[in-house]
Amino acid sequence: MTAAGRKGRHGVQNWEDLRYVLTVVQEGSYSAAARKLKRDHSTVRRRVEATQRALGIRLFQRTRYAMRLTDQARQIIDVLDSMAELASELESRFAGVDIRLAGPVKITTSEGFANHWLVPRMVRFQRENPLIRIEMDSSSQVRDLGSDDTDIAIRFTRPKQHTLVAQKVGSLAFGLFAARSYLDTFGRPDSLGALNNHKLIVHRGFIENPVLRTWSEYVADHPGVVFESEASALFAAALLSGYGVGLAPNYTQLVYPELELLPIPSMGEMDIWLTTHKDKRKIPRVATAFEYLRNAFANDRATWFRTGQFKPGDRSRS
Repeated sequence: MTAAGRKGRHGVQNWEDLRYVLTVVQEGSYSAAARKLKRDHSTVRRRVEATQRALGIRLFQRTRYAMRLTDQARQIIDVLDSMAELASELESRFAGVDIRLAGPVKITTSEGFANHWLVPRMVRFQRENPLIRIEMDSSSQVRDLGSDDTDIAIRFTRPKQHTLVAQKVGSLAFGLFAARSYLDTFGRPDSLGALNNHKLIVHRGFIENPVLRTWSEYVADHPGVVFESEASALFAAALLSGYGVGLAPNYTQLVYPELELLPIPSMGEMDIWLTTHKDKRKIPRVATAFEYLRNAFANDRATWFRTGQFKPGDRSRS
């Protein structure tokens, strides 16, 4: 390379120019490359000349029938071919992928957890991403995360499918609650034995969970079950109305301060798993929602999702 060439070399500023060079190589002339690129002859020539100036070398020698590469140019053509193959692969791989933070994000979890924690937490996310529409499902049916029905699931058992991305984001400890109006009337039991003469309220979803086997076995032999439902809203209404004592997540005292947590050891704990399909994680709006929820769980871990026994009257929200 001449001194003048080295002095004028500033590097390729527009990598699109290299595509023009490669097309001229493949087609053999400016005119043929222009037809292939759907550009006029002068544009192709100008882009190639800009690349020559940037690299500080002459790329082509014109012959009577075609344009031939110079010896220096041959050294970079293999690199250009590799770049073209990579670009083609990227275009193919991401064809149809929505890169905008817009459209639906479909989340599924239990009804009670959605009402008490998830819905309030997603308000800020939606305001920060106004083009995203949140679709929430609280049915008891386990949704297929590989289908179009669900993007993110908050589950209380560890997923086993190898196609899923799952992160443990907290735990739910369970305790016994009752309305103060009920406790003022019937007394405050401090053990399961003392609970034998009390009325019970049962959430069917809890007695069917193997993690809460101690409670399930106790309820099965208890003669004082006076209210039973699989709907979390109805179960909470029964507790608040003073029907009796019921098992609920310990964060219940943060949601309903009029309910009292009894000083009876925890009935069990469930891990919380934030889950999505590995292919859904590539969708920007789903990935953004997943990360937002992961951080939201971390922020509330010390209050809502800590392990161990809550103390009665602990209403710290932090």
